[in-house]
Amino acid sequence: MWAVSSEDIMSLRRSSLVAVTLAVTLSAASTVTLPAAGQDSLASRLQTNAQVYFADGQHVETWHPLTATLSQVSVDRIYTMDTLCVFAIPNVAPSATGYGWNLNVTPVGEAGGSLSVRAEWQLVKDRGAAVDGPRSAVELTLRPGQWVPLDYIQAGPVPAGRSCNATGMLLRIGIPATK
Repeated sequence: MWAVSSEDIMSLRRSSLVAVTLAVTLSAASTVTLPAAGQDSLASRLQTNAQVYFADGQHVETWHPLTATLSQVSVDRIYTMDTLCVFAIPNVAPSATGYGWNLNVTPVGEAGGSLSVRAEWQLVKDRGAAVDGPRSAVELTLRPGQWVPLDYIQAGPVPAGRSCNATGMLLRIGIPATK
């Protein structure tokens, strides 16, 4: 049994570090369940996603949870290293990347179990070269479990001495389904 005071409960409720639902037994007869931090809105669950497809039909993917709140822009960057076969980590210098997009995502409204989002993106790296790709924007209404494709990059030649059978990479935005 875990003993927790009412001051502890209020501190946990205010804490932005609570990432899971915490059930606290106050007595043998009552249980209070605290909501997980950031779980109060669909905007807090918004993510970008990239899927790299291979010649054999398989794919790998990465998810980027956004720090989204209504009417505030979240900036994201999705990059791979010199081939599409390896996703880049956030602090990799852009000169070391091969493919990638910059994104700005703004949740604009939430009602009836859906989230309206404005997504803007631009291809900025293609086959190792910096590019000034077209800027694209769309306003979408998303529900949990729904993912919308935004853009696709076709794989180019693999650098000498490297091996990668990726055929392309898809950029998506969505809200994971509730568990």
